[in-house]
Amino acid sequence: MGSPDVGATIDTIRLGLGGLHPGERRVAEEILARPGEVADLSAADLGQRCNTSAATVVRACKSLGFQGFQHLRMLLVRDAGAAAAAAAPSAESAPGPLDRLLEEMHQALVRASHTVDREQLHAAAEMLAGARRIVLVGSGTSASLVQWGVLRFSSAGIPLEAPTDPAAQIVVCRLLGTEDVCLAMSDSGMNRNTVDAVRAARKAGAGIVSITGHGRTAVAAEADISLVVQSPGVWNSISTVGGLVQALVLGALQELVADRRGLGPAPRAVVEAEIFTSLAPDRPENH
Repeated sequence: MGSPDVGATIDTIRLGLGGLHPGERRVAEEILARPGEVADLSAADLGQRCNTSAATVVRACKSLGFQGFQHLRMLLVRDAGAAAAAAAPSAESAPGPLDRLLEEMHQALVRASHTVDREQLHAAAEMLAGARRIVLVGSGTSASLVQWGVLRFSSAGIPLEAPTDPAAQIVVCRLLGTEDVCLAMSDSGMNRNTVDAVRAARKAGAGIVSITGHGRTAVAAEADISLVVQSPGVWNSISTVGGLVQALVLGALQELVADRRGLGPAPRAVVEAEIFTSLAPDRPENH
């Protein structure tokens, strides 16, 4: 790969964490934890910190897509200089939680615009549009995304199944066929329940589409089509905004599937009318 965009070096490392061997993972995690210090170290010094060798440090950098450790150091120094030039606000004018989260969301959207492969997105829509059955799975912090996806797809006239119990997810996915598709949501890409459900779908011969916050993870590796949003958190953290961006990708996927199935606005209009009646049953127009 060429050099990542200014400020994107740390995100590049996070994106590749899932595909590293244990020794290489320790190196990457040390870089993420102390990028400023690592920029001043030699490969041997960093290897000693991580209880590994200089050769492993170099391999880790190459596995992450860099030319080597010196290339990574150069990028860390570059990004640190750019961050300093951006001039962080003073303590008196520091943004509150809402402003900070809005800025994180803005940055996450910018990253997603670069990391989500448009060809893969359309290929996923094509697979889902032709599916006999669609099973949507996700656990942990992704469970709420699954429920939102059910409402989004169903209200557009696209039926899908979304069992909430982890065991039920495995059972349903294992009984899929070659004309069916498992759609998996996982910010970390490593959730044990989701991995098991996806592997059950793989054994059944079903197609698999994944939406994850990180590449080179177990869920992404099992998928026929992997859509990587690149969450701002490390793979095992609870990201505040990562799930929101994945929801946008899921929404875009729903619109593409509806278009390929020739579904117009009629299903959504029926649903909206039904919801309106339920929420305001005493309005004259509802009688």
